[in-house]
Amino acid sequence: MAGAVIENVSSRKLWTGGAIIFSLAVLGFVFGGVYITSSPNRADENIATECWDGHGDFENDIGIMPWHPDDAAVLPSQQCHALTDEELSKIPNSQNENIVFSLHIPVNGEALTRCLLLNQMLPRYGSTQNVLSDMKLLLNIISVYHRNNANEKWSLSHKKHFQRNYNCEEMKYPGGVDYACQPMNFVELGSVPHKYYLANFKLRKFDSSGNEINKDIGIFSHINMPVIYQSPEFTKLWLSLQTCVFVSQWFFLVWFTNRLAQLRRPKTLIEKSILALGISIQIGNLPVQWLALFMEAPWMLLLSDIRQGFAYMTLFAFWLVFMSEHLLDKPHRDNLKNYALQLCFVLICGLAMFILDCVERGWQLNDPFWSVWDTVHGRNAAHVMPIVGGIFGALYLINLAFVIFKVSYNLFKRQQHFVGKLHAEGLIIRFQVQSAIYTGLYVLWNLYVLSVILLYAPSHKYDADISEMAPLNSESSVCGSPVDSLQSIAHQISTRDDMHLLATLTADKTTTD
Repeated sequence: MAGAVIENVSSRKLWTGGAIIFSLAVLGFVFGGVYITSSPNRADENIATECWDGHGDFENDIGIMPWHPDDAAVLPSQQCHALTDEELSKIPNSQNENIVFSLHIPVNGEALTRCLLLNQMLPRYGSTQNVLSDMKLLLNIISVYHRNNANEKWSLSHKKHFQRNYNCEEMKYPGGVDYACQPMNFVELGSVPHKYYLANFKLRKFDSSGNEINKDIGIFSHINMPVIYQSPEFTKLWLSLQTCVFVSQWFFLVWFTNRLAQLRRPKTLIEKSILALGISIQIGNLPVQWLALFMEAPWMLLLSDIRQGFAYMTLFAFWLVFMSEHLLDKPHRDNLKNYALQLCFVLICGLAMFILDCVERGWQLNDPFWSVWDTVHGRNAAHVMPIVGGIFGALYLINLAFVIFKVSYNLFKRQQHFVGKLHAEGLIIRFQVQSAIYTGLYVLWNLYVLSVILLYAPSHKYDADISEMAPLNSESSVCGSPVDSLQSIAHQISTRDDMHLLATLTADKTTTD
């Protein structure tokens, strides 16, 4: 890209900037590995308490608590008559509707904080019946309650009939046979606006049409519901880091925008793509999670998926335009239509990997228990979409690899020519993303975008050189000799070695003439 900062900056400044960026990248890994002592995600085991409900319904909506906190008032209507293993073994399937599985979240009785931005529950079922013919579990009314004080009355959050597919494996032991069932997704929350949660559910006996269901599912000995959430310590430091990066990136993005506004020529496609990349990474950096600390935000997961999808699609499109820009002999490279086929690969791949997740997240805004895996069409789409995305992603990578090879070959050829070498040497960029740590990877992506913005911004020095070359170009056009043309090029060379090389070229050219 003609007139970029990277083509006019000195080697000393370039090495200094590289050292600063490398230090910031190392600092990002150190920040995530040393200052954040807890892991990003934690999981608490929570085994449901089996309570006997003589009414067999949830019409009262009062909730049955497995236990009461020490400072909470004991309400007789909410007390749980816990069933022992011996009592459970004697209860026939016809009375499954009288068993309420009750879970209190958190399990230790401590109040949840709004820093727990993600809450996902994955029930695991254990069965003691020898034959399991049904592969679908239909649960009765799922009642989820919440409150913000131990003495406060429970408020109903959600109430739902839903079903889940399950798969159990036989486990033999000396005393008999058990079945260990795979985890199934229960509910996933984008924010935790309340301090206490209570979940009550039971197995259904009849569906809405009056048909008997859940006949051959076995007797559930226990239900284990691990609660996976983002740790409060990591959440606080992550939001702090995200806020600092978001604010600092704005200065460089505004600086780059001002450089583009000062140009006396139309903006090139690569400059527009860099600006789009900077805006997309800033959308991803926007710390909207702060809102979840002050308000209920069930849309947080959907918004996060949209932001990440937009940022990655912009990044992939930028790589394509950036590498194609360096095909120095390609005409009309500033026309976006020349990249239509490759951009279609990016668009289809992104939509295939992204739209299914967004549909599920969007539906869960009204029904948090809904899952795309519950229906046949949803399961088929969930299997097909990643395959389609993988195919078009592979096509994109093949095309990108071909472009990189072609660019490298052209640069190698142009290194044989002096003038071409001067223009092409500064146009090589290396992409280094090797991190599995949250903070390190996050800092690396932002440093990468920052480097592109700084190095490929229009240079004021280039504009000044253009102004100085104008009179010289007029004189050289009058003279028109090859020697004068080489002297005009030598006027732009500042190093002694290049002057010596040009003098040699001039002498050879004069001798030839």
